[in-house]
Amino acid sequence: MLSIHEMDRMPPGRSRRAKAMLRHKTDRDPLSVIAENGIRLQFQPRRCLRDNVVSGAELQLHWPHRRGSCSAGSAQHCNAGLNAALGWALRQACGCAAVWPYGAITVAVSGEQLREPCVARYVAAALDESGLTPDRLELAVPESDVIDMGVDELLTLSALRDLGVGVAIDDFGGVLGSLMPLRRMPLTGLKISRTLVRGIPDDREDEAVLRAAVGLAQSVHLSVVADGIENETQRRFLSELGCDEGQGSLMGPAMLPGAFGAIL
Repeated sequence: MLSIHEMDRMPPGRSRRAKAMLRHKTDRDPLSVIAENGIRLQFQPRRCLRDNVVSGAELQLHWPHRRGSCSAGSAQHCNAGLNAALGWALRQACGCAAVWPYGAITVAVSGEQLREPCVARYVAAALDESGLTPDRLELAVPESDVIDMGVDELLTLSALRDLGVGVAIDDFGGVLGSLMPLRRMPLTGLKISRTLVRGIPDDREDEAVLRAAVGLAQSVHLSVVADGIENETQRRFLSELGCDEGQGSLMGPAMLPGAFGAIL
């Protein structure tokens, strides 16, 4: 395929046509990748730790040909395009959730996506098209991206909160030193990394970090979700610690929209 720079050396008429074709292909490639690879939406159940009732789910994009899953926030690694994949995923996820009787949907986004002002527009359009109420949608941003956030990303987070959408820090615990910035960010939730959950209740260092994180989250009125819960001992410990919800193999595997709707 010719690049734009190579086309600049072509005769004017031919160059314009070739550039238009290249831009059209570039614009549609991300969604073509989604269609051609048969990408399907799956939902990882989230349950209340006190009573084990399903409270919501996290969206995952399943790639059958690659035998794996990824989030909409990491779709660039699947060659689907950052914002095209996110816009598609938001519309699909909100459409599914709108027909369910209850439950919040979490969609992961990256810091790179938040630098683009179109993210808030994508969210508003998905909510408007589906009729889903904003309080049933949450966007989760990796802790590693939160550390380096600039003005553009913070403005996008504020715009999302203005829409009434929840905003959470994802995979918390992998980068220490990020506790204090939570106090000044427009957040509603905190999701504890599975790397911290894996060692409890035996690893005292992980337990200390967990207690500090949960205590701070509660002090600024954030909900706390623990990821990677694999057994009842971990569930009980995290519930007593003050975590509100949990995900992991104990809570249920990722499933197709129909199956998830059935367990509600």
